[in-house]
Amino acid sequence: MSEHDSSKVNDHAPAIAQGSIANLIWCGVCDSDEYVIIERARWYRLEGEGSWDIDYTCMNCDSFYGHVVKEAEVTRALMAAMAVVAGN
Repeated sequence: MSEHDSSKVNDHAPAIAQGSIANLIWCGVCDSDEYVIIERARWYRLEGEGSWDIDYTCMNCDSFYGHVVKEAEVTRALMAAMAVVAGN
């Protein structure tokens, strides 16, 4: 039986259990958002609710992600990052 390393506890476990982890802009490999850059952000309406389709890359490990974020969950920091993408 292997020992449990408490230093490797995933701080996002409650979000994973609730199924909301997919809405986080997060690198699962690095377990961080420190190196994430947003590549593309597209707004659309799905089932009467505004959503953003976000594509992003972790510059530390070169992992690529893409998923939908509900408009209500978009933070100011995420909007600022998306504005930079839209300006290019």
